[in-house]
Amino acid sequence: MNTSFWTFSVFLYHQPGVEQECLSLQERFGVNVNVLLLCLYAGSEFGAILSRGDIEAAERAIVEWERQVVKALRGLRQLLKRNAGRGEWPHAQSIKLLHTQIQDAELESERIESAMLQEWLDGRLVHCSRSARHGAVITNLHVVRAHYGAGEGTEPWRHLVDLVLSRQSLP
Repeated sequence: MNTSFWTFSVFLYHQPGVEQECLSLQERFGVNVNVLLLCLYAGSEFGAILSRGDIEAAERAIVEWERQVVKALRGLRQLLKRNAGRGEWPHAQSIKLLHTQIQDAELESERIESAMLQEWLDGRLVHCSRSARHGAVITNLHVVRAHYGAGEGTEPWRHLVDLVLSRQSLP
């Protein structure tokens, strides 16, 4: 299994401020963070320009997995975190351990989703228009913003572009 997209995603996600920015975009606009990172990866690594139709196709490739597994685990993890802190449930230590296990399972479900997206992209690359890295990253982000209805003035976009294009910090 090709894991270069996962490696790219994990490295980028752990750069200062990226996690918070991605989660903000997810909460505010419903951005699928894996799809966002895929668009950055395609542009930065291959100069591939993705269309809105490509983004929709990528989402279709993972929609059932995202809905039935990733979001289910995320919801359960968030429920445990929210309620465990209130002290309403007994066995706090056991619940904390369960929360950690579900968090690990959620991360693994994200890795699997990343592999599904990598496979989709591998099959799509031969059909993509190509551009210089910088142009492809910028174009892909414009398409992602339009797809999710996220405005031009959204600050996280600029930081993500700068990080991706700095190349020396990415694997």
